Amino acid sequence: RNSFCTLLVARLISPLQRGSFEALPSNSHTTMSAAGLSWSAENPGTTSPGSAPAFFPVDFERQHSATSSAGGAGGAPVFVPEDTALGSPSVAPVPAPAHQRRQPSDIDAGDPSLYRFGDPRDDLPLLDELGIFPSHIFAKSMLVLHPFREMPLDTVADSDIAGPLCFTVFLAFLLTLQGKLHFGAIYGLSVLGILMSKALLALMADVPVPLQLVISTLGYCLLPNAVLAVFSTLHVWFIGRSPGLILPLALAIIGWSAWCATSMFTRAFNLQHCRFLILYPATLFYAVFAALTIF
Repeated sequence: RNSFCTLLVARLISPLQRGSFEALPSNSHTTMSAAGLSWSAENPGTTSPGSAPAFFPVDFERQHSATSSAGGAGGAPVFVPEDTALGSPSVAPVPAPAHQRRQPSDIDAGDPSLYRFGDPRDDLPLLDELGIFPSHIFAKSMLVLHPFREMPLDTVADSDIAGPLCFTVFLAFLLTLQGKLHFGAIYGLSVLGILMSKALLALMADVPVPLQLVISTLGYCLLPNAVLAVFSTLHVWFIGRSPGLILPLALAIIGWSAWCATSMFTRAFNLQHCRFLILYPATLFYAVFAALTIF
């Protein structure tokens, strides 16, 4: 009678499960727990309280996967033990297909100390971390070398400092080849010209004038003076020091640099009506550097 009641309760709760009952081989000791009772397939007339492994319905896919992985003969069903703490079957997860698995990389198998400062795969290139962008330097240098073409606002408003620093150091190095040690003069004149230009633009513009943008614009427009320094150095080496012969080129370089700086400032701060007010101090600024170069 107890065995019949146990089977009846199991049949009543079977629709709540996900699949159908599994049948085990006849030579195995199989039990089913229901309402705190256990039933033995070998001795159906005995019952005992307790929580023992039981029949559990398993869906077809998991049953098929477990059967194929176990390699049982004839595709025998697999016995799934019950999680006694939660009262639910504990089914092993089905492994993902080979093409979906993450392949281990060299970093995974490498030294764990590589992760001390973060994942190396997330590191930026060295130039990007230093704030040096060669593409930005090239784009703004092309604006200086082609002063009469249309100037894009995004390029004009770029506040890159790496390019001006390179041009200033290059100019000082070329003057050193002529026997002129003007590092302090170049630094002092640059600081004075930048501060005066910042004050002048702040008085004329209706928008804030970033100091970094002023430094970037004046520094990039120093590129023609670096070209003048190249010609001056070659002139000193092969002809001698005669500033009168290179003076016309110096005047052209001064106008070139001043016009480029004026065009960039008027484009960045919308000061087209103040173009000549900006052109005059810019001409004086670059004339000083030209004088340092040829004299």
